[in-house]
Amino acid sequence: MDWNRLKGWLKGKYDSPLRVESLRNELRNLMFKGNLARYSENFRMYESQIPAQEMTFGDCLSHFLSHLPADSARDLRREKPKNTKEMYYNARELDRLSNLHRGSQNHSSVSSNKKPKHLFHRGPPRSSAFSNGSAMPSISPTPVMPSALSNSGPVPMELDAMQQMPRGSNMPNTRVTLLQL
Repeated sequence: MDWNRLKGWLKGKYDSPLRVESLRNELRNLMFKGNLARYSENFRMYESQIPAQEMTFGDCLSHFLSHLPADSARDLRREKPKNTKEMYYNARELDRLSNLHRGSQNHSSVSSNKKPKHLFHRGPPRSSAFSNGSAMPSISPTPVMPSALSNSGPVPMELDAMQQMPRGSNMPNTRVTLLQL
């Protein structure tokens, strides 16, 4: 007697139809609580104990999708899984993608009802140090040398045109501040 025959004989003798029905009830009562990966694991725990001849893939898919939000169920149905392995894989992928999407939304704005704020601001700084009309220090760009205009190739950098302020000069004390949005 090989293992498959022994296993079938033991299940036939000791497996109660009430156990299969209680597993089906567990599947029907299993609720989705916001985490698709966890829901898939819990569903699989019960579904894998039900013999294939007791529940078709269509029934399994129907029970699986029945407690999901409409958009998740629609996305999983659109993938048209052919077996439970594909069904669980698609559910994990959908969960992973929705977590990535949720993570990017959380990083881009503080709350979901506000417009995303950008980290970079163009225009005058919003710092109170310059709001009273004091002049901002300016750095003028290095002028382009005429010799560089005649040559069409790369031009070496004109280091002499750059000026360094000596330490301790009378340059106003400036600080770089980050804008808090």
